[in-house]
Amino acid sequence: MKKILFLAMLTCNIAHAQNFSVSIAASSNFQISRDEGGQKSCGIRSMIVYNDPLQKHSARAIDFSLVIYSTLMTVIKFGVLNVNASTGGILPIGRQEKVYLASPAQDINLTSEHPMESESENYTLALFKDSPSAIKVLDAISIGETMQIQIPRKNEPLYTTVQFSAPMSVPEQQALIECLSNLGSRVKKENDAK
Repeated sequence: MKKILFLAMLTCNIAHAQNFSVSIAASSNFQISRDEGGQKSCGIRSMIVYNDPLQKHSARAIDFSLVIYSTLMTVIKFGVLNVNASTGGILPIGRQEKVYLASPAQDINLTSEHPMESESENYTLALFKDSPSAIKVLDAISIGETMQIQIPRKNEPLYTTVQFSAPMSVPEQQALIECLSNLGSRVKKENDAK
């Protein structure tokens, strides 16, 4: 992990704007996150590594999980890690309050709400109220669409938007589609029973 973060710091592309910068992720990977059988929840977990132009001599990584439950509640768990180029040390940055996730091609912008402490130190749990858009975001991530994520940091007037793209393998894409389909069937069945 340390080597990946260090390489990422050396290879990122950066563009500055007035009060924010856009950083292209040097690496990003995703795996499916779901309950056994994919009946009650499904989503993805990701690690996105980038060079933050606001931090010299270090790389950053965003670790997040985006999960949709059969209650149609969408939860995101997120944290930011800092990697020191000199020492190779990995340190979590203090808990952040908000995350923005966007699919520019589909004109979808999700803003987290109701942040709370996670059981993982320095991580935050929050909700996305727009579950249909969150499902579209999951699909867009799985096929490798260009996405954007931003986690504003407290007491910092400047912020970084990280652009990433990492298509899942075809079997993983199919597994995610099947999981979401199972979830939809469960929701429909529960609604029909009411």
